[in-house]
Amino acid sequence: MSNFRAMREEGYLYVDKTMYIEKIENLNSKYLFFIRPRRFGKSLFLSTLENYYDIKNEKDFEKLFSDLYIGKNPTKLKNSYMILKLNFSGLNTENKDQLKESFLLSVKNSINALLNRYEGIIENTEEIRKKIDQITDINAVIMTIINEVKKVGKKVYLIIDEYDHFANDIIAMGESEFYREIVRASGFVRDFYETLKIGTESVIDRIFITGISPIMLDDLTSGFNIALNVTMDL
Repeated sequence: MSNFRAMREEGYLYVDKTMYIEKIENLNSKYLFFIRPRRFGKSLFLSTLENYYDIKNEKDFEKLFSDLYIGKNPTKLKNSYMILKLNFSGLNTENKDQLKESFLLSVKNSINALLNRYEGIIENTEEIRKKIDQITDINAVIMTIINEVKKVGKKVYLIIDEYDHFANDIIAMGESEFYREIVRASGFVRDFYETLKIGTESVIDRIFITGISPIMLDDLTSGFNIALNVTMDL
C-alpha cells in the first residue's frame, strides 16, 4: 500500500521513516531528486510528505503523526503548502503526439485535483477548470495555476512521482531519436521543466522528484539544473 493516510487510519503496520522529513527540510536545497528501484517505497514516502505538508491536513496532524518521530519533532513547515502531485506512469508512448497528449492530460488531471482540494481557498475554481480545459499548451497550463495560487498568497509543494517512467519505456523500445527529441532544447518535456523552474521564482517553493534513473534529469541539462540529487543522503 502506498497511501499513508489509509495505512494510519486503517491500522496497518507502518515503519516510521518520518525522520527523513526533518532531514530533507534541513538540506541546503529546496528542490530534491531521489532515485530508487521500483517497489522500494518511494510512492509511500511521497504520500507521507503530501499528508505532512498539506495545509488542509492541519486538523488531522495529531491523528496521523502523533506517535511518529515527526509528530514528536514537528518542523516549522508542517501543514504549510498546497500540494500539486504529478505522476508520469502509464503515459502513452506510441509516438510523440500521443505522449504529448497523455502528458498534458495527466498534468491537467493533477491540477483539477488541486482545484478540488483547495476549493474555497482558490476562488472561481469552476472558471479556472474551464479555462485550463481549453488550453493545449502544457506550459500555459502550468503558468495558469501558478498565477491562480499567487492570487491567494499560498505556496506549492510540487511532488513528481515516476518522473522518468515514460522515458524509460521509450529507451527500452530502442527509440533513441524519439527520446532525444523530447528532452533536447525546444522538446516539450524540457520546456515543461523549464516552466517549473520559472515557477520556483514565485509560488513553487519546494519540489521532490522520484524515479528509477538520473538519465533523463541529466539530459535536461540547463532546463532543470536546480535539483539536488539526495539519493545517497536518504
